[in-house]
Amino acid sequence: MNMKLIADEMLGKLSKWLRFIGYDTEYFSGGPDAELLLQAKSEGRIILTRDYELFMNSKQGLTVVFIRFDKLKDQLSQIKNELNLMNLSEKFQRCSQCNRTLSSVEKDFVKGMIPPYILKTKDEFKYCDHCRKVYWSGSHSKHINDLIEEIFNE
Repeated sequence: MNMKLIADEMLGKLSKWLRFIGYDTEYFSGGPDAELLLQAKSEGRIILTRDYELFMNSKQGLTVVFIRFDKLKDQLSQIKNELNLMNLSEKFQRCSQCNRTLSSVEKDFVKGMIPPYILKTKDEFKYCDHCRKVYWSGSHSKHINDLIEEIFNE
């Protein structure tokens, strides 16, 4: 996926879910709007915002999506429709915390990093080299996948 996004500080949950789907989504928090605009421009990112003032002031040469909805499902549907997000081939390939690409790792690698029960019952693991988070398929990822499939099959 080549599309790169940047979400403002009001869209932390949305940025995490876009990462679950596989989209390169930076979460910009705690800095002035001018820094967000500079990062978006220098990295070729589409801006996602709930801040109407930022939306109105950032249109010069940048693609900006004003997120109109409060609920996550509605936000994802809006972005899917406005940016034509249809590619689900890279689901669960990005770290939901830091946005880095995950690596597939062997069981031996994650031993001692995850609960023993998970180590016994799961065979496939993903790992973030940056924040050292381990991911595996479980009930949480099933819930996430079900919602993604529901939205993208509308």
